[in-house]
Amino acid sequence: MKIKIPIGSYAVTLRRPIAILIILCIFSLVPISLWLMCFDKTDNTDEMAGQEALPKVKQRDLNSNTYKLKMIALGCRLYAEKNQSDFPASLDELIKNGHVESSEILFCINKEDSSKERFIYCPGLNEKSPEDFILAAVPRPENGKREVVYVDGHAATINGGEFQKAVKEQKWKIPSSK
Repeated sequence: MKIKIPIGSYAVTLRRPIAILIILCIFSLVPISLWLMCFDKTDNTDEMAGQEALPKVKQRDLNSNTYKLKMIALGCRLYAEKNQSDFPASLDELIKNGHVESSEILFCINKEDSSKERFIYCPGLNEKSPEDFILAAVPRPENGKREVVYVDGHAATINGGEFQKAVKEQKWKIPSSK
């Protein structure tokens, strides 16, 4: 003898509460997840005061030549906003006008002997200059390469031949090396 359970009886009544519980769990997780994503419980406003435009970097990277070159490019852009799109005539103007936080930004560290030298800079550029023009660079190559920053703000390491070609094209006046 077969037992028939009609639709809508015991089997269906057990599934309905389980389905309701699952739906309630899912809908309660969504607001909790959104709340966790939107509200950061750490308060680091004191640490970040005045540094809204600075990229987040590790402390050891703050002294890297690449970081400093990018800060020089950012300073030049800030300077240009107030000076009809022209970049400064010299890097000293970035300090005078408060567009870089410290004069230390203007000095690179030679990896071979840990000496400090001033970055070289190409005056006469502006925001309309070609993006692939070099804005500033380390003064001496290391292993045949130089770290540079371009007008558009990106930094790169290029070989000596590329640098010399750019210098000639842009008519740089490079100070004599030691």
